[in-house]
Amino acid sequence: MLVRSFSALFFLCSLTVSFPQSIRQRGLSRQLSLSTDNDFLLLTDRYYTFGMDLEFNSLLRPESRFYKWIARQSDSAKVRMNYHYGNKIFTPNDIETWQTKYMDRPYAGWNFVQVGMTVYNKHNVGHDFGIEVGLIGEISGMGQFQRWWHELINIYPVNGWDSQIANEVVVNLHYNYTRDWKIARWIDLVSISKIVVGTGANRLGQDVDFRFFKFNPINNSAFTNSRLSWSKKTKPYSYQQEAFLFAGIGGDYVASNIFIEGSLFKNNPSVYTLQAEQFVFTARAGFTYSRQILTYSFGWYHLSKEIKDTRRANYLSLSMSARF
Repeated sequence: MLVRSFSALFFLCSLTVSFPQSIRQRGLSRQLSLSTDNDFLLLTDRYYTFGMDLEFNSLLRPESRFYKWIARQSDSAKVRMNYHYGNKIFTPNDIETWQTKYMDRPYAGWNFVQVGMTVYNKHNVGHDFGIEVGLIGEISGMGQFQRWWHELINIYPVNGWDSQIANEVVVNLHYNYTRDWKIARWIDLVSISKIVVGTGANRLGQDVDFRFFKFNPINNSAFTNSRLSWSKKTKPYSYQQEAFLFAGIGGDYVASNIFIEGSLFKNNPSVYTLQAEQFVFTARAGFTYSRQILTYSFGWYHLSKEIKDTRRANYLSLSMSARF
């Protein structure tokens, strides 16, 4: 599935590259992105072990009233609509046992859609709003998917999904505040302050990332999925291309986490839950290469313990984007 998904996006990217220059000059106001997370290449299969995200972004038309209200404040204004589908799988370290006493975290499957809006009212300031609706539990289908996938590629079975977090429809609200500070010509600092409130997650977070070498401001950068424009002019090649390393750290205060603690509602208990750590941290590093139409990105992520008696975890992330 992973290979087929990336092959399909690569084919789309190839078609996009072959567009004549006259079509490119009509502006690139839409973007399709595919990303996947997995720890398999790191020789582990635990905790946050798999995720796939498909996202479509489009710029709000300049003649719309809301855009004009934003644009009056700054000539750097950009308003982007975001439509996102994703799924995630969480498992314990030992996925061959069916007994919860040997599990160091609950199984959980997550299937969701998200709709949102990102507003850049300055070249270095962004506001991201979103509402997320999803399914957790057996109705998410992620347990069935993982078992099927392991059978398909003929590796060890996954036996503990019968004790997964109980079925529930989850609604979360998201807000991110992003700001960029230029330190030197070849280095900057990007701060992302986050809040999530809802029936599935309640947390506050702060991320700090450094970008090195060749990058654009955050209102026109692959780092923030914002390389979209209504402009019909072809800008200089040096401006179109980004090639940067990124490295950062983030911390979250976790008030609740349905993937570990189960439902907030007492009338919907799960077979097996644990207490989530209140403070969790993530370190990351990677590389992004982006031209006028295509973006490729690779990242390594290191997660602190989400539960007291678990291990730290790592996973890799790959993503591709095409603008048209």
